[in-house]
Amino acid sequence: MMKSSRFLHVGLALTLVAAVSLPAFAATNYDGTYRIDATTDVGDCQRTASGSVTVSDGLIVATSDSAVQPFGRVGGDGVVSFAFHRGTDVAHVSGRLRGASGQGAWSVPTQQCGGRWHAQKER
Repeated sequence: MMKSSRFLHVGLALTLVAAVSLPAFAATNYDGTYRIDATTDVGDCQRTASGSVTVSDGLIVATSDSAVQPFGRVGGDGVVSFAFHRGTDVAHVSGRLRGASGQGAWSVPTQQCGGRWHAQKER
């Protein structure tokens, strides 16, 4: 297993977006802590992984992996658009939250792998 595959899943499965440099967004119905389960469909990254992320004011403010730097947001309409950086690797994440759950796709071009994720709001 490649070392970045752990990053990808820990970052994905654990992060729905944030950045100190982004302006604060109004609180949304999507604020809270989510359990994220990620699955690899293409490439040699770890097959499955899970973790959690906390969203506040549309931004990710906490993840299960403090070494991952998230950038992006969850829009008021639930659209998820962000990236997770670790070293030179970047995981691109997109999808949508609806109610207390959501799903979407992820990819790490430098590792030539990608797949899907599912989120369930815990609190």
